[in-house]
Order: sequence, then C-alpha cells, then structure tokens
Amino acid sequence: MTLPRFLPLMVLLFFSYSLSAQSALRDGKDYAIFFYCTSFDQGWTSLPETEEEVKAIGNLLQSDYGFQLHYVKNPSKADIKDEITKWNARVRPNDQVLYFFSTHGYYDAAADEGFLVPHNGKLRDTYGDTWLSYAELGRRVTKSNSKHVLLALDACYSGAFGDRYKGQPGGTPWEADADCADQVENALSYPTRRYFTSGSKNQRTPARSLFARRWLTALRQGQEKGVVRIRDLRYHLGSIPNPKPEDGSFTGHEDGGFVFVHRSACQGSGSGGTDAAEEQLWAQAQRLKTKEAYAFYRQVYPNGRYRAQAEAKIKAFERGKTITPSSTTRRRDLPDMIFVEGGSFQMGSSDSDAHDDEMPHTVTVDDFYMHRFEVTFEEYDQFCEATSRKKPDDEGWGRGKRPVIHVSWYDAVAYCNWKSKQEGLQEVYRISGTSVSADWNADGYRLPNRGRVGICGAQPWWQ
Repeated sequence: MTLPRFLPLMVLLFFSYSLSAQSALRDGKDYAIFFYCTSFDQGWTSLPETEEEVKAIGNLLQSDYGFQLHYVKNPSKADIKDEITKWNARVRPNDQVLYFFSTHGYYDAAADEGFLVPHNGKLRDTYGDTWLSYAELGRRVTKSNSKHVLLALDACYSGAFGDRYKGQPGGTPWEADADCADQVENALSYPTRRYFTSGSKNQRTPARSLFARRWLTALRQGQEKGVVRIRDLRYHLGSIPNPKPEDGSFTGHEDGGFVFVHRSACQGSGSGGTDAAEEQLWAQAQRLKTKEAYAFYRQVYPNGRYRAQAEAKIKAFERGKTITPSSTTRRRDLPDMIFVEGGSFQMGSSDSDAHDDEMPHTVTVDDFYMHRFEVTFEEYDQFCEATSRKKPDDEGWGRGKRPVIHVSWYDAVAYCNWKSKQEGLQEVYRISGTSVSADWNADGYRLPNRGRVGICGAQPWWQ
C-alpha cells in the first residue's frame, strides 16, 4: 500500500516547552554550536572521544543553563563556513553564541599561521586549501549579529588563534562582585568577542581532553554560584599544567562579558516572598498556559506567592484529556521547522451512538514543531542508502528536492525512527514486521497524525 501520489510525507517533532530561569533575568537567548570530528578522510588519526566530550558539555548547557544546542559532526571546511554564516544571520543582538570546536589543528611556523582540520582535510596540504585558517575563522565569527560571542578551540596548536590580542584582559566592570542579577545585566551591556584555546601555538593536546573536562567542572559549579563568568572559566582552565590554555579577545572587544546563567540563579530562597524574577517567571507561565510552564514555576518557587494558582492549573490539565507529546523533549535548534503554538479545544460528539471516548471533552495540545516542507527524494534516499532499502520509483518526475512519492506508511514510520536515531533522539515507533506501536513520551520524530498506531489490526490513517 502506498500513499496517494501527492499526499506529502511530513515528519513532526512535538516539543514540550522548556522554560529557563534566564528568561526572567534578561532579554536574549543562548546558543551553543559544536563542531567536532571523530574521523577523517585523509589519514589523520581518528578522535572518537570528541563526541562524548562535546555532548557532555552540551547536555549540561542545555539542562542547567537553558542553551539551545546544535551539533555538526564531521564537518567539511565548507560545512563549517556555511553553518557559521547561517548562525551569524539567525541570532539577534542580545543573544549569546558559543562556538565550540573539537578536532585536529595544525600550525605553520614559517607562515606563523594556524589551521583547524575538518573531516575532509588533507594530511599534507601545502597551501592549506582543505583546512580552515584561524584568521578566516575569526573573520567569519566576528560577523555575527550577536553582540556576545565566545569561541572555544579544543585542538592542537590552537593558540595560533587570536595572536593580535592575546593576553588576559584587565578587570572588566561587570566582573566585580555585585548582585547576581546585576552581574548578568552589566556583563551583557558590553559587546564581546572572546576566545579560549586548549593550548599554545606550539603545543599538542591529548586525545582525552583536559580542556573539555575543565569546562564541565566550571559549569557544574554554576549551581552553587548561579553565574559562570569568563574569569571563572579562566580559573578552571588555568589549572591545567600542560598544555596551558590561553584566552583573549580576537577583535579588541575586551570589556564585554559572556555569562552562563544557571536555571536556579538569582531566584532567592523561594521561601514565600516575591521578587522581580519570580514575577516574570509567573507572568511567562501565564502567557504560555502549559502544564510544563506552571510546573516549572512550582519547581523554582516551591513556596512562592503563586504556588496555589500554579497547582490549580496543573490539576486542571491533569483532569482533562490531554494529548501530551513529550514531557522530556529537549529544546533544540530547529531551523527547518515551524513552531506551532499549542492550545485547548473542545472535541467529541454528543450523539447517542457515540462511544465514551468520543463524548465532548477538552483536548490540550502542547507546542510543537513541524517541517516547513515535505520530505524530499534527496532526504529519503539517504535513509534508503543507510538502511539498504530499495529507493521508491519517481515515475520519471525526477528526484532531488521533489517531494518523495510511493512510500508506504510503514516505511514512513521507519524513516521517522531513522531520523530520530541520526540526531540522538528517542525513537517514537516500535516496529516488528507490520506490527507498530508508539511511545508518545519519546522526543523523536513522528508523523503529523498519530492515526491508530498501536491498535490491533488498524489500517494506516489515510484509509
């Protein structure tokens, strides 16, 4: 059985809105873009450790600091440039952007020039055409719309980056001991282009990165301190004896800061009093009107001023018949998807022959994302090649970016699972031959309509 010819195959990722306490402190979002290479085409030693290291940092940034993550595994030189260009245009002035690179590096002493080695970089490249020079990297990152950019280079000889401004900047106004919220506000009042490298331009770095380990240590202490600052990172990275990390500014913007604001930062004791942060967090929960938003307020302020109202809202959601796509879905960068705001509506029929589950009731749908366009032959062909499936017939229309046709419903759910696995998400569908069930609490991709998956003997939803 195949889909009707022009019925688009689309995938949907439901997204339970994840609040961050940072939103109550400042205007702007936080992004972390990780470029890492585990293998290389041209003879460089493999670096399988990089994936584990960057994802450990990313997971902590996401769970404790509200960062939105984007991973670029085994990028080519062109991939790196394209991704940076995309993010430069996407972010806004008040956003913070962390670019983290973990790969091989090379230093040409004669030319006093350093390079990052991408996935397709040659082992010996006389002119450096397949490597990305630090000079070009600095120029590209500097063009970001964001006023606050931090670059981390975990690579051999990475100290060749930023030579013009190397050296620890003097004390900055925002790093003085001050009220927690004031530290955040003051830090982001100044533009910044700062960097940290895992060593000097003459030093190799070990495969098991001490640099990445110290990043984790600094971020883990954020729960205690509330805010992790440049000087906190410098303190922890400075404890590495060899190779010695370096830092500085690569455009001369030395006054600005970059802050990692823990989700519990500046929230007070939660003992029943109220402050500006609590008021803003409650206002955001009221605006979002989701169970997760009210639950997050209650978590941050267990004895807060609006505790009773939050609990009443949560109970109201629990009493209704709620479609909850996922309570564990991670907030991620989804540039190819459209955000659809959730809400509540009345569903059902009062006809005498209606079943119990068809009677009128309130249904609440959480926020979710849906792909902007149909799945293309190009995208689906990648799935077929990876899973050794026969590619569907295009009937002479051509492949490429045309919407894929002649795909069965069973192939569609298999594609969703494959796409989820590629991005490290939980697979939604459990497939055994023609028997398919679903875990709606998983955070992976799924079809736009739940259909009757999981009901014995049911047909695909379009029939």
